Amino acid sequence: MINFDKIDKKEFLNFKDGKGVTINQAKQEDGAKIMKITLKQGCSIGMHKHEDNCEIMYIISGKATIVTSNGIEIVEKGQASYCKKGNSHETQNNEKEDLVMFAVVVDC
Repeated sequence: MINFDKIDKKEFLNFKDGKGVTINQAKQEDGAKIMKITLKQGCSIGMHKHEDNCEIMYIISGKATIVTSNGIEIVEKGQASYCKKGNSHETQNNEKEDLVMFAVVVDC
């Protein structure tokens, strides 16, 4: 069981050359990184490539704008985005409310 209420919040400024602050709570073990990520209005996680892993991001609240080499996805509460190994993506919060995501990065 992972209890995010018991995991310290870490703040990253301009994470992966994005904008603003990324708030991350993470647990890492056995080739997986399991995270709760919060982006405030106007913040983003910059474009980055998943060389040796893949990532799924499930939206808990808010709306994400995901920029990929295939275009732009708008991912809302209750939906998920998947970035395959070898692909790149950027996550933006262009909305007025916080974007809160559950993300899992795994070796694949």
